[in-house]
Amino acid sequence: MTALAARHGVPVEDALLIAINLHGIRSPQNRHRARVLIRLASAPSVPWQVIVPLNAGTSPFVLDEDTLRLAGDPVATVTRIDADEAVGGYFRNDGRAATLNPNARSRCVGCAFCPNTLEAAADPRLSEQREVRELLDAMAHQHPAGTLTELEEVTVSTGCFEREQAAVDHLGDLRAILTEAGITARIGFLTSVLRTQAAFGTLARTAARSSCG
Repeated sequence: MTALAARHGVPVEDALLIAINLHGIRSPQNRHRARVLIRLASAPSVPWQVIVPLNAGTSPFVLDEDTLRLAGDPVATVTRIDADEAVGGYFRNDGRAATLNPNARSRCVGCAFCPNTLEAAADPRLSEQREVRELLDAMAHQHPAGTLTELEEVTVSTGCFEREQAAVDHLGDLRAILTEAGITARIGFLTSVLRTQAAFGTLARTAARSSCG
């Protein structure tokens, strides 16, 4: 892995994380998908969360108790494994960033390599602006500061918008809702559904942080 990272001019940590996300993990656990908190052997002070299958039978990464091995060599320590339920939202970066899951991920039409199996019962779908407002209100109560106004980024994490226009409309609505709540955070979007220059032009007008004044 060190040679591969050097060949492409990237840190070995980046190469490892990309490879783990690409291949998943082989382990005794029969989980299609899980949230796995790891600390890489080359940078043990930094925790990373990967969301990957734990039953990837052909993966070169093998979970041996709490040690992740590649070709028999330890490359990371696994400190926590959680079920990957699509909760409506959660915080990152010590509360400075938030991730929202506003659409039913079991209907995802996003990236083909993503291991997407989810039970519908653990897969919320927010179909109205009212529901997004209610989610943000609930998250504000959960935030240590009791408010979301200090958020620096709100990431929409879903590939479940079947049409480009639906995604564009949702992000425009989200910006309006954030502005209404006094939240000036930039909006991030993880998807492959946005493909046209017209869509990006619309988002620059309706969803970019500068559009909120």
